[in-house]
Amino acid sequence: MKPSEKDVNRRIRSEFPYKVEKSTQVSIAVDDNIQLAATIWMPR
Repeated sequence: MKPSEKDVNRRIRSEFPYKVEKSTQVSIAVDDNIQLAATIWMPR
């Protein structure tokens, strides 16, 4: 089964029920010379 065919419940949230701290341009090293960029929302 392809990942796009899985039954996945996805939501895009624009409001949270609590205060959040947003960290942008977070870099995650995955392998040699491979980096992922991420935005992270964490509860305060």
